[in-house]
Amino acid sequence: MDLYELAQTSILIDWFTTLDLINHYSEGYYETNRFLGPHPDRGEINSYFLLQFPVNYLIDKLPEPVRSGGLVFRIWDFTAHGIHNLSIGLSLRLPWY
Repeated sequence: MDLYELAQTSILIDWFTTLDLINHYSEGYYETNRFLGPHPDRGEINSYFLLQFPVNYLIDKLPEPVRSGGLVFRIWDFTAHGIHNLSIGLSLRLPWY
């Protein structure tokens, strides 16, 4: 698996755990992503994360070392948020579930 594929996969980890956040708003959970706001709905979450895939594609087309640096940053960022979400008890949810 190369950096581009890892970057695409890292989006899924954050996306699918963020979808479970909706089920926990009443428990005081909230989204910390400033683009989504504290209580995004399923459509806002899906739209945001779907837009992330073409961003990775564009970064993948940049010259080195910008390409590698950009993809590594995105892998770290999305994976860190996904792991955080799992660590606070959120589960993986599919976008259509």
